[in-house]
Amino acid sequence: MNVGRTLWASLFSALFCWAWPVAALGDEGGCFMSCAASAPCGVNQLPVDKSPVPELTREQPKLVGNCKGRRVTQGEVDALFRSAGKTGKTRVREGGDFNKALSAYAVIDCLVGESACVGSGTVKTPMGKGFNPDSPWQAVGDPCGLGLPCGKVGLPAGPFVVRLSDASARGRLRLLGLGFDQTVAGSGAEISVPAGALKPGQSYQYQFVGEDGNVRAAGKFTVLSQRAQQDADAPLNEAMNQPSDTRPQAVIEVLLLYGREWEALQSTLGATK
Repeated sequence: MNVGRTLWASLFSALFCWAWPVAALGDEGGCFMSCAASAPCGVNQLPVDKSPVPELTREQPKLVGNCKGRRVTQGEVDALFRSAGKTGKTRVREGGDFNKALSAYAVIDCLVGESACVGSGTVKTPMGKGFNPDSPWQAVGDPCGLGLPCGKVGLPAGPFVVRLSDASARGRLRLLGLGFDQTVAGSGAEISVPAGALKPGQSYQYQFVGEDGNVRAAGKFTVLSQRAQQDADAPLNEAMNQPSDTRPQAVIEVLLLYGREWEALQSTLGATK
């Protein structure tokens, strides 16, 4: 029995039930933030934010851009982040600012989905390094920011579900791999690739084609090998066994530790239809 796949079969339905759009970001990378306790908490809005800062709770971490530019306006806030490819976490109390708390880190890495941090209309870092410049398909639009697969991803036991960050997005996903060419129609803002279609250790290119027939985004991702996915089984199992209020942050921490940022972001989007 593949423990990792069994975990992912229940992960998204167990953790989150609603979505919030990813906030616009500044030049620094963001953090997955949540309240340190059941009491309300919050961080400040920045001039670069084009949408409100997500409402933070203990049970539902959210990706908040530009960590170092934030200060805590209420309660205590826990934050998970990556710097120089390593995962870190910190807690800041009301009145404190993340610039001070993160002063030991020269740069907070951009995470998957941070469009403004990476650069409008491009996929340069961190997931752009996964694209093959000799490939017939180059990155188009902002696939990571739209919620399409980027970087390294694990396989669930059932269908491979892609939750789009734009709840109004409609279209179909064409996937290409070694001896593989399949198009999957979306259902609302979700796309469900049939179980078994994607193979461990394989790389895939894709185009997301809108209802108007135009390619809105194109990108590439790599499915983890069975060994790489099994490496995370034990820590993921431990995280899933935590109490319901701390489980989501614990799961995201494990995913970040293993470089599976896309799955971490997907878990915060929840069901979108």
